[in-house]
Amino acid sequence: MEKTALAIEMLLLLKSRGIIKKQEIAKELEISEKMVQRLRNELEIAGYYITSLTGKYGGYQLENGTLFPVAELDDEERYALARVSSYLMTLKNPLITPVFKRAYSKIVANSTTSNSPIESFSERVLNFDPKVLDQYLSVLNEAIQRKHRVTIIYQNKEKKYVLEPYALFVVNNAWYVTGYLKHQDLVTFKLNRIHSVHLLDETFLKDETFSLNKHLSDFGFKIDKPIAIECIITNHNYLTEYIFGDNQTIEILNQKQIKVNVTFYSLSKSKEFIFKFGSDIEIIKPIALKEIQKEAAIDILNR
Repeated sequence: MEKTALAIEMLLLLKSRGIIKKQEIAKELEISEKMVQRLRNELEIAGYYITSLTGKYGGYQLENGTLFPVAELDDEERYALARVSSYLMTLKNPLITPVFKRAYSKIVANSTTSNSPIESFSERVLNFDPKVLDQYLSVLNEAIQRKHRVTIIYQNKEKKYVLEPYALFVVNNAWYVTGYLKHQDLVTFKLNRIHSVHLLDETFLKDETFSLNKHLSDFGFKIDKPIAIECIITNHNYLTEYIFGDNQTIEILNQKQIKVNVTFYSLSKSKEFIFKFGSDIEIIKPIALKEIQKEAAIDILNR
């Protein structure tokens, strides 16, 4: 790929990913890290300002407001978008909003690809009015972009919170907003539990080192210290088809039993995992979870 094309691809990565490490850019573009640095230097000469954030969750970041060239979609890219369009349109996922569907339809409208319908089903569908969700997302996204505080009335309607919102994200089909309470610690609110949200005129100074990755894993919130579970599960060999948490390994012991090692970042997720298997799970470690399992079984028997 020519250097100009590589530079454009790098801009697109930076614009779409937010913060991305040099190593990840090199891997995506199949070039060396030295070449990534050269591209960065040339892009900055051309007026594309790229900041370098240090730390574990740092990386390159394209400064907000930086313009970048709009690339036309080639035939292969149009085909790829059209191929999954019917699948996306059937997803019952909060990310697939009516606005997204309308925009996506415009993108693939000129494709000549014919697509067989693909249906998607989810065990859980959140009971949340899409119009209310869109309203909350609009207010919160504006607040994040403009660095404005918002007021949130949450759950029991008894308390009003003043939030400095940093990021919106989805976990298990539910929307969340995370940020700092005024002069306090980081908090997270679940959007379907919010009763009202209003944009304030007050602005705040954003911590540019903030990274959502510090607080989320690929499997949900990092609430507690990592909880590494080792267990033997009977009569559920289908589990080899799924990934439940970080650092997961599954060893087939025999036709009925498998040995599972998996890490969760919250006690609630750990408990949810072990309770779903009832008497079919034998916890080897941690002992604390084994005791919780025993207490839950005794509590059920005593009811």
